[in-house]
Amino acid sequence: MSTENLISSARRLQQELLLLSDEDAILRETRSVLSPLVSLALEKKIDELPEDLPRPQFFFGMRDDCLAGTHLEMAELLNAITDFGAALRTIKQHGDPESRPPTN
Repeated sequence: MSTENLISSARRLQQELLLLSDEDAILRETRSVLSPLVSLALEKKIDELPEDLPRPQFFFGMRDDCLAGTHLEMAELLNAITDFGAALRTIKQHGDPESRPPTN
């Protein structure tokens, strides 16, 4: 189930990233940081993913040089990042129960 959650959240985040403008430096940086992680998740390369989102302060900080601080109105994007981060932490901390061999 954890892999399914990760892939589902990666697809949702991928859709949000595609909507971002290239004209805004913070949105460009958001895409450049997250797109490689989304790609790894969609390719099911779990071992290559980090334990958590890199630079969480950049995404959720309320300063002028942070995503939430400058684009708080982008609730869908922020929610997608939050969900992807949670799914990432879950699978890296607990693994995927479906991929473990059965215990008898």
